[in-house]
Amino acid sequence: MKSFTETYSIHSYEVDTSRKLSFPSLANFLQESASNHAHALHCGYNQLKENNKFWVLSRLLIRMKNAPQWGETISLRTWPKGFDGLLALRDFSICNEAQQEVATASSAWLIIDGTSRRIQKVQELFPLDAILEEHAIAEPLKKLPAIEGKEITAKVQAVYSNIDMLNHVNNVSYLRWAIDHLPVDKMKMHINEVELNFISEAAFDSVCSLVYQKMDEHNYVCAIFNEDCTQEHVRCRVQLTMEN
Repeated sequence: MKSFTETYSIHSYEVDTSRKLSFPSLANFLQESASNHAHALHCGYNQLKENNKFWVLSRLLIRMKNAPQWGETISLRTWPKGFDGLLALRDFSICNEAQQEVATASSAWLIIDGTSRRIQKVQELFPLDAILEEHAIAEPLKKLPAIEGKEITAKVQAVYSNIDMLNHVNNVSYLRWAIDHLPVDKMKMHINEVELNFISEAAFDSVCSLVYQKMDEHNYVCAIFNEDCTQEHVRCRVQLTMEN
């Protein structure tokens, strides 16, 4: 089973003010299907946990072509497409009911040891015959540029609902924070693309500082640090257009 397909119905709590699928909701779908496919390939959460190993997301890029709306059903297809050093690469293609592609995504994952937190050799823990040499997004996932300066726009605290099964802040929570505190008129923005680099973990009750930099007319980068900005947790680029 080199590729894996699931369908998702879009509920009212998964859309934005325009009744279209939100980026955090889509990111949740991607995470769920990646996990389910890994389980089917016998290298999912439960299988790795037996040896105290865990998947962690390192990089993610999502491009929305034509966001599906509330009440629609989408099909999400995913497949592992190879490796980049210690990173396992996985792509996604999302289609509407007419089988038109409405979004694509690419991701890079690491396997870590649960005790030492050291990165493991993913090729030794992943079935190599499951690789499908196909790209939803062809260009490699890159390292986002560092923020110049540390003028804090907002501070958020990691509460219970932000914490995942590994007892650190879930990747989608970082994306929500980055979008929620963008220094633009939220009611006029239309997000086209998001890209994230996950750098270090934040734990329950941590206070995180959000620093933004406008890169060009359409792109903002948000760096999410610890409270005093001495440790960076996540770097997130949001590409958007503004309505007149």
